[in-house]
Amino acid sequence: GPLADLRFLVQGQRPAPDIITIVAIDDRTAQEAGGYPLPRAALARLVTELADRQPKVIALDLLFVDPGPAEGDRLLSESLRKAPSVLAAAGLFTGPLQSLPAEEPSGLDRVPVAQQLLMPFSGLADAAAVGVVNVATDRAGTPRHVPLLLRSGDRTFSSFPLRAVSVAMRQDPAVHPGGVEVGDKFISTDTGYSLPLRFYGGRGTIRTVSAAEVLQGDVAESAVRDRVVVVGATVTAGGDVFPTPFDPVLPGVEVLATAVSHLLTGDGLVRDQRTRALDVAAALGFPVVFILLLAWHRSMVGLALASLLSLAWVGFTMVAFSEGFWISAALPIAA
Repeated sequence: GPLADLRFLVQGQRPAPDIITIVAIDDRTAQEAGGYPLPRAALARLVTELADRQPKVIALDLLFVDPGPAEGDRLLSESLRKAPSVLAAAGLFTGPLQSLPAEEPSGLDRVPVAQQLLMPFSGLADAAAVGVVNVATDRAGTPRHVPLLLRSGDRTFSSFPLRAVSVAMRQDPAVHPGGVEVGDKFISTDTGYSLPLRFYGGRGTIRTVSAAEVLQGDVAESAVRDRVVVVGATVTAGGDVFPTPFDPVLPGVEVLATAVSHLLTGDGLVRDQRTRALDVAAALGFPVVFILLLAWHRSMVGLALASLLSLAWVGFTMVAFSEGFWISAALPIAA
């Protein structure tokens, strides 16, 4: 993780593709609405305002597990039907990840299995598509992957980013060994169809507008028309945040929007069977080369060459990372 973060910092921030707009339910929105969470009638007005500007899809990174006031739910359901829309679900993992039967197709046996899935209640689920918002973090809490598929019971569910992209493109993705095909792009994935994250920068790198501006009609139509719009909470103490190399408190909605961008443009990291095979080959080959160098009668020269080889590998991984290939620096050096 730290070595990956170092490579992000060496690479530097990158401009995000101008195809996604985040609509943030921020402190200003909560203040003007009278509190957080927003009343569902207010969310209905927000979705209606966005739908009138004709986005490709409106994806709400908000959980609607329980019914609310009947009138608010009715208004929100009606507004969701006015434009292609996606709602969030969340998997609960109460123990170690389960393994699926061996007869599962290759790759699907490594898909995360949730003990329980929190789905939108039926009154809203019928009005929109549903995607799972879980992300996979390392031990420091930094998100590294977004699982594109998740299992619960005997069903397989698409992730929130994958569902948003499929609705935006009006085309279901095709799952192949080693990745998914979205439109005319094949997106390579890591183990268990997880998508590696390649952060663009800190908060706001992906175009972000306040939901309060949308509700007041102050957002330009060009910021929404023909775009993927992701709605999520950034209100203080009300939204999920994650530490990343560029920002210690990156909003969760921006993490999901980053994954959406990777699926649309193919500009994410490649961490697949090929890169892992290269990791293993280096981890097996380096110790052999080091032993041969240290066995050389000029031991100081052997030590110097071994050190140069280690530095060369680190440099190679940094160059590869800047080109979008996530090759392990830690494993070969540890070996």
